[in-house]
Amino acid sequence: MVRAVIVGIALLILPLARAQTERLNRGVSTSRQFICYAANPLLPASLGYFAEQVKREWLYTLDAPDEWRDPVVLLVTARSDANQAAASPALRVFQTDLHLKYQVTWLTPPGLEQPTVVLAIVESLCAELANRNEDASVAKPYRPAPVPHWLTYGLARVIQGRDERLVQLARRSRVEGQLPNVTLLLASQLAPTTPVERDLFEANAWVLVQSLLALPDGAPKLRQFLTGLGKHKQVAAAFWETYRGDFTDEAGLARWWAVQFAARTTTVVAENFTGEETSRRLTAILSTTLAPSTTNASARAEIELPLADLARYSEAPWLHDVVQEKLARLANLLSQACPSYRPAVEAYSEALQWLLQENRVRFRRGIARADKVRAQCDKQDRDLRAYLDAAELKYAPADGAPDFSGAFRTLSDMETLERTRRSPISEYLDQFDK
Repeated sequence: MVRAVIVGIALLILPLARAQTERLNRGVSTSRQFICYAANPLLPASLGYFAEQVKREWLYTLDAPDEWRDPVVLLVTARSDANQAAASPALRVFQTDLHLKYQVTWLTPPGLEQPTVVLAIVESLCAELANRNEDASVAKPYRPAPVPHWLTYGLARVIQGRDERLVQLARRSRVEGQLPNVTLLLASQLAPTTPVERDLFEANAWVLVQSLLALPDGAPKLRQFLTGLGKHKQVAAAFWETYRGDFTDEAGLARWWAVQFAARTTTVVAENFTGEETSRRLTAILSTTLAPSTTNASARAEIELPLADLARYSEAPWLHDVVQEKLARLANLLSQACPSYRPAVEAYSEALQWLLQENRVRFRRGIARADKVRAQCDKQDRDLRAYLDAAELKYAPADGAPDFSGAFRTLSDMETLERTRRSPISEYLDQFDK
């Protein structure tokens, strides 16, 4: 992540020349895509290095090769009286013959800050990819592709890493019932102006980009969406061309967005049962107790009926309710079961479904398969517990008492040895004792 190179940002906030007449120093990044200009002689090299780190993470996020076509100019210059109110940083696209040039301009003061630098570089990279495959003609001005703000803000946050402040902000908006409208978010054309609006927009864009990347082939589809922006010059057309197979219409998109937003802003506490507890509860669910018979004198005691024997009672009026209850209990157990036992719980549920459909043959086959799966789960759980017990015995800190007792024994032995050891002084004194 880019935070690994935050040290390089320290060079970006060095004092910058404010006079536009001052000579600008030039630097080229390692991939030669970024050409940097600044009055400070140290800034172009450091800015190019930082831009390459952002680009590396951007390529990794989109799973894209480094096949850039047009360069990006990063210009840091001082404000003048004529551009006091100009936005900074600002991206402009120029057409030069058959190619395009992207220029990001920072006006100082204030100095450069990491979030804005990352955002500007990500925006230029997305624009370059969106326009890369489109032909430019000298006779006709080229119309650059519109890169939506939610995409640049979301990708910039993914590159920089998780921000708990934004997570809390998104979670609070969900709890207060202020779920953002995904259609309006996709169609947003104006960048947020106030800090509060920026934080909320960045949080929503971050969740949206993360959710799109989590789709099957999420990274290639996001690249396809960028390419479609250059082709259609419209965000909505490019989006639905790319994601029509994932969302049939706006209603389907809204439902998916509601689920994704809730899942990514909800705190989940793990409460799974252990393997041993899951097995115990599964045994209790599978067992069926028949009440004592009032008509058969030889069957006055309760009967514990194995699950496979339920097929013999397919005509009993109570069977449907019993099976329904077991299915409900299995579904509840599945939500808290040890992950290694979930295949067994699902196999028993599938078998009971066949019993509800009065297909006794498939029911018995399903029970046999479920028993086999459970036996494998039991063995895996025993092996895992044995391995963990052995690892704990080997690597857990040992009791300190034996070490202390050994130290005291060694000290006692040394004192005894000192008393019995013969020395020249003791031999000299022994002559007077005779």
